[in-house]
Amino acid sequence: MKICVIFYHKNASVLFKPHWIQKCIQSLKQQTYKEFDVLELNYDQTSKQLYEGSIFENVMFPNHVDAMNYLINKARDLEYDYIFNSNIDDYYAPNRIEEQLKYLENYDMVSSDYNVIKESKNKDIIIGTYETSKLDIKQNLIENNNIIPHPCVAWKTSFFDNLKYENEIPAEDLRLWQRAIEIKTIFIVPKKLLFYRIHDNQITQLTKQTSADIYKQAIDDFTKCFEKSTRNFLGWRQMRDCFVSWWKKFHPEKQLPNDYELRTIIDQRLGEPIPRRGWFYKIRNNYIW
Repeated sequence: MKICVIFYHKNASVLFKPHWIQKCIQSLKQQTYKEFDVLELNYDQTSKQLYEGSIFENVMFPNHVDAMNYLINKARDLEYDYIFNSNIDDYYAPNRIEEQLKYLENYDMVSSDYNVIKESKNKDIIIGTYETSKLDIKQNLIENNNIIPHPCVAWKTSFFDNLKYENEIPAEDLRLWQRAIEIKTIFIVPKKLLFYRIHDNQITQLTKQTSADIYKQAIDDFTKCFEKSTRNFLGWRQMRDCFVSWWKKFHPEKQLPNDYELRTIIDQRLGEPIPRRGWFYKIRNNYIW
């Protein structure tokens, strides 16, 4: 049985505190199951190896999705049986690999429950605990709820025979799970094997927009889809129904703004309140958005 851990990073010394990286590395070195290799990839220009003894490469990639696919393909080429994902800003319980291996014989992909941590005064504090093993995986994925912690995922190598990550940042893991749930078996170990770190330099934090920003951009995009003549004859209810249909198609993972939020943003956009009888009262006298 051949096992590898994939360990990938970019601008690690800039994005992460050194002791975060060391804590991750130590948590992997202290695993109770020790018969595994580490495939490490640095995908910027530093050419720096962080994990001593890893099978190391330095190859430029534009994003972490391409980096992950590269390491997964490398693991397949080297004929590993199981692949364990890792994030260098998180760390793991010492029995992580041992516990997940128990289930990988019967499942294609295995993750676990987890703790959320945040550093305060150089000390990690647990700020949340998630027992997602108690939830319905398929139903949550259908509803765009990503309950599977990506940093603690492990796969049979055969999981990727007909699947791969796509450039769907920042939801690339959720979209992969949604494709996989129909053809693969997925299990969440009912033990907290991951300590997931929250900080400002996370990819999910860097790509996150405020709700107002998302709504403004969505409304900008939406209104561009309508000719001025069409907008003249649509009242509030009709416009809102059109918007809801459009939003669900193009922003299925985001919460729909309520009427108050929609009206408030549009009021700000036009510089004065919209007559509440309908948008067309304002639009017919002002064609310029």
